Amino acid sequence: MAALDAAQVEALQNSTPTDWNALDAQLRERSNWDTNRFAGDDKLHVKFFTKAYRNDEKSMEANRPIYEDKDCIQIMVPGDKHNIIIRPVWDQDLQRWPQKWAQYKSGKEQIQTGTPLSRAPFMTEGAVEELAYLNIRTVEQLANLSDGNMPFMGAADYKRMAQDFLKKATSTDVLLERLAELEAKLAAMETKDNPAQDPTKGRSRTLREQLASEEA
Repeated sequence: MAALDAAQVEALQNSTPTDWNALDAQLRERSNWDTNRFAGDDKLHVKFFTKAYRNDEKSMEANRPIYEDKDCIQIMVPGDKHNIIIRPVWDQDLQRWPQKWAQYKSGKEQIQTGTPLSRAPFMTEGAVEELAYLNIRTVEQLANLSDGNMPFMGAADYKRMAQDFLKKATSTDVLLERLAELEAKLAAMETKDNPAQDPTKGRSRTLREQLASEEA
C-alpha cells in the first residue's frame, strides 16, 4: 500500500469526524474504576492526627532537638490489630476521606515548630499538660511569653528556665558536654583494650580542657 502524502492525510482527517462518544465512554470507565478501587473506604477506621517528627538538620543547627508537626493518618480494618497503617498524609487521602479531613482541619490546633515542652528536662508531665491546654507547646513559645500572657502558677519561673535552656543550647556548654561524652567513650574503649594501662596517663590536654582554658 502506497504511503499517503500530506494533502491526502489532511483530507482524510477532515473527512473523519471525531468520535466523542467513545472518548466519553473511556472517561466514564476510568472514573468508575477509581470509584470501585476505593469502594471499601467507608468500612475502614480512619483517623487524621498530628505527629511530631524530628528535623535533624535544624536540630544540628540549633544544638537542641527541633521537631515539626506533620499531618498524619491512621488506617485500620476494624477488628484487625495486625493491619494498621500509620504515615504522613498523602493528597489522595484528602480525596478518599474528605469529610474526616475537614473535621480534623476544623478542630486542629496551629502547627508549631520548635522543641516540644515534653523534651525539656525542667518540665514535669503535669506542667506540659497544663501548658498544652493554653496552647503553649514548645520551649520557644514559653520563653517568648509576654508578661501579660502568663495566667498560670509559676509562669515566670518556667519562662526563665525556658530562656536559660535556649541560651545554654547555643553556648559552648553543649559542645563541652559532647566532647566529655566522646572522651569518656574513648577512655572506656582504651581501658577495654588494655585494662592495665591508665587511659589518661601521658595524654595531652583534652579538647574540653583546652576550650575551658581559652574561655577562662
